[in-house]
Amino acid sequence: MNIEIKSAKIWHYCSPRNIRWMNDPEVTKYLTHRGKVTYWKAFSYFISHWQKGDILWAIYLRGKHIGNCGLFEIYHKSAQLRLMIGEKHLWGKGLGYLSLSRILDRVSKYGLKRIWLDVHPKNTRALRLYRNAGFVKESDIILPDGSAQIRMYRFV
Repeated sequence: MNIEIKSAKIWHYCSPRNIRWMNDPEVTKYLTHRGKVTYWKAFSYFISHWQKGDILWAIYLRGKHIGNCGLFEIYHKSAQLRLMIGEKHLWGKGLGYLSLSRILDRVSKYGLKRIWLDVHPKNTRALRLYRNAGFVKESDIILPDGSAQIRMYRFV
């Protein structure tokens, strides 16, 4: 499948499509609680991460925006990975794995040596994806909002 990872623009995050994803309880089931996402919250999210130097990408399939991903908390050749396919009808088709492969192909360009992520212990699909891509468990953690997560990492 023709998955592309493109540099995200503000309109990717402020679009009705992205706001629909972020307000869909099924899409955000395993994400940390953010409350209702409005146009202004999406705008603020994009701007704050852009100002911090985080790397934001949009995921495309056959020219259509289907999700978002990026590298966050970039520090000492390490970064947090976030990945979300927002279009539910495309779940379970291997697009997460293809997207992750494209991301991992790019990280060396940024001088990164280690990628880490947090995943909800009940998100079995994501756990399988990350394990198959070479991520290993580092620890169990509790986020400030009280949610349990598994921290995983991979050297690149």
